[in-house]
This record gives sequence, structure tokens and C-alpha cells, in this order.
Amino acid sequence: PDYSFCTLLPSVVRLETDAMSARLRDLIRAVRSCKTAAEERAVVQRESAIVRQQLHRGDNRGPNLLKLMYMSMLGYATEFGQLEVVKLLAEADFASKRVGYLALCVLLDESQEVLTLAENHIKRDLVATGNPFITSLALDAVANIAGADMSRDMMNEVYGLLGSSNTHVRKKAALAAQRAVRKAPELVDVFLEDERLMSILNERNHGILICFVTLLNECLASENGKPYLTKYATLIPAAVRQLNQLVMSGYATEHEVGGIADPFLQVKLLQFLRIVGRGSEDAAEAMNNVLAQA
Repeated sequence: PDYSFCTLLPSVVRLETDAMSARLRDLIRAVRSCKTAAEERAVVQRESAIVRQQLHRGDNRGPNLLKLMYMSMLGYATEFGQLEVVKLLAEADFASKRVGYLALCVLLDESQEVLTLAENHIKRDLVATGNPFITSLALDAVANIAGADMSRDMMNEVYGLLGSSNTHVRKKAALAAQRAVRKAPELVDVFLEDERLMSILNERNHGILICFVTLLNECLASENGKPYLTKYATLIPAAVRQLNQLVMSGYATEHEVGGIADPFLQVKLLQFLRIVGRGSEDAAEAMNNVLAQA
């Protein structure tokens, strides 16, 4: 074999570069130990250069994206790693996808053109994996960074997952739907015409209930939701009953916070009553007793 200097130099440089690359924990420790902003910039710039080289070679994509997320949170430019996020989403294993979706939500936003390259991977993970954990990651992405176009593109998949048999997926689908109607208000009709929302206040699972009431409030509070206020005002007795159970009976002590039974759900129910009961004497009468206790 040819062991000339010119042949070995690239391998030596690569080994030295890899040895210089810090783990995320070491990078955080090095940044925290900096006494001046100039020292911090020097540490981040040095590590950023190493990360750029390794990403160019396709090495350690997951660990390097974790470092880029940390640098991004410190306020440093990380645009050079955006395409690597899409490559990580294309991986089949859950560990890679978990880092990929986390990086997607941290390093990109709805205005980034790179996001359009990730949409096919997100849509595929929403419907084709059969793995609720990967589906949940994709729903997290929709709920956090979807813009108007992406919301319209993902609407059918998100809508279908509202009826999932998996409780975890249903909760995340409701929050993704909330983001969708906020970014594309014309989708409000699709959700408010769904009869499943008319029976949601009979749900006993607090996690599902708070997510779906949040979706319901988002839809009804929009301009497109006004024609449905009369229809959903019929749910006032059910909302009052749920609120009364929380205030009076304390039946869900596992959700207690500071001696108050599920205060977050109580707030969502009060918001719902405010939206659908505005200007109605009958609604005000139905709410009086429980509001006095709350």
C-alpha cells in the first residue's frame, strides 16, 4: 500500500478534527466557563467550523444537530445545518427521527423555504408508519411550525388522526388542528361540522378533554366560527357540569395543582363558556352557581 505523506494527510486531518470535536455536554461546559462574550464566540465559532466539516462528510449527523440547536438557542447562526435536518427526517429509526423533529422545531420556522422539503417526510410519518411515537413527532412539528400552506396540505391527515384509538396521538392531533385553524381560518368549518366535537364534553380523560376544548375555543373564537355559536351553546350544561365536578367534587386528585383540581382545564372551560355564552341570559343563568364557587 502507498503510505506516502500525501495519502495519509487527509486521514490524519480527519482524525485530528474528530478528536477536537466536543460532545454536547462538553460544549455546554466550555460555553458556561467563558468569562467574556468574546471567549464564548471563539468557542462557538471553533465548534461550528468542526460541525460544518463533519456534516459535509455526513458524519455524526444527530449529535452535531444537537450542538447546532444549542448554538441556535444562544443566538448564533446555524442556517448551514438546515438541510441536514431534512436528511435526518428521512432516516427510518426512531432515535434519528426524534432528533430530526426536535431540530426541525428549533432551527426552522414557517417562513423557511427548507420546510417545504420536509413536508413529504412529515406527511409520510403521519400516515404510513404505524408507529404512534413517530406519528406523535410529526404531529408535534405541525403543531409548532406549520404555516398556512402546510396546514392545508396536512389537514386530511390531522383530521383523520383526531379519531385515533391512541390517546397520545389524539391529544397531539387536536393541538395540531388548533395550529391549522389559526393559520388557515377557512379550515374552521371542517372541524366545527364534525359531530365528534358535540360530544367531547362527555370525555373523562382530562388530557383529551383539555386539548379538544382548546381546539373548540380556537375555532369558535375565530370569525369563521361565529355561525356555529348557537349550535355549540347547547353544550353549556355539559361544560357547567364538568366545571362543577372540578370545583366541587375534586374527583381527579391526580390533576391537582396547589389544592386546585386541574386548573388548566378549568381555564379552558371558562373560556368556552365566555365564547358561547356572550349576550345570552339563559347561558348566564346556567353558569351562575358554578362561577360563584369558582
